[in-house]
This record gives sequence, C-alpha cells and structure tokens, in this order.
Amino acid sequence: MSLKSVVLVEDHPADAELALAAFEEAGLQNPVVVLRDGAQALDYLRAHLDGSRDHDPALVLLDIDLPKVTGYELLDIANDDERLRGLPIVMVTGTPREEELLRYYETGARGYVAKPITIDKLLKASAIAGAFCRLEGGGKAAFSIHRFADADA
Repeated sequence: MSLKSVVLVEDHPADAELALAAFEEAGLQNPVVVLRDGAQALDYLRAHLDGSRDHDPALVLLDIDLPKVTGYELLDIANDDERLRGLPIVMVTGTPREEELLRYYETGARGYVAKPITIDKLLKASAIAGAFCRLEGGGKAAFSIHRFADADA
C-alpha cells in the first residue's frame, strides 16, 4: 500500500522551503505536493479524490492568505463538497490570533500551525488532525516533492 500524500498549499516560496526542510528533517516518507494558490489546491484535490478515500491526502496544510481562493474560502467550499468534506485540513498562519483560531475551527479546520513550520509543529499538527504520515527518525527521508508552478509564473 502506498503512502498518502501531504498537501502543502503555500504561496510564499521561502515558507514552503522551510516546511519542506522540516519534513525532510523529520524523516517524512509521504509524498509532498506543493501548491501555490487556493484554486490550484481545489483543482488538485478534486482531481485526486475518487470517493473511496484511498487517495485522500494524509494531511492538508493550508495557508490562509492565498491568491485566487483564500484558505477560508477553500474551507467553506470543502465543507459544502461531499468529496472534500472531512479532509484533515490544518491552517497555516503567521499570526495566530484568538478570533482567527475560532474561525478556523468554525470553518472545519482540524487545527493550525504557526509559521514557520518546524518538526515539532508538524508532528503536533499531524497528531491533532489525526493524520497518518509515516515519520521515521534518524537518517534522511526518502520522499518525493511535486511542485505545481503558478500559471502566471
């Protein structure tokens, strides 16, 4: 059985690289898919979900301030879409304020991670979200990274 992917939706390349470095340091074995905006994330998720939940990502790390479709808008869409509802979505934010945290949970997020993403934050977010990522201590991770460049880039 192949490992489920981790989807990272982040429009800032430097933040995405920090997260990928944390994944590698943690020994993440899951494939990592990096998407640059909310519309791209919706397209990807809809194209890769077949209703059986076999191809669902283990974890979706979703930035809030995204171009095209914001993280909040994506959460609202996911809640209204039977195929996307229930995905383990964790919000990624630079400034976790109390009113923001309440909104995350009200819109269906399973948790949040403050930027920059570190190993400890990744493990905590995975545990909170109930995600089953294969993390192995010691040694380098053997995972693949798929990047989808912006159409405008």
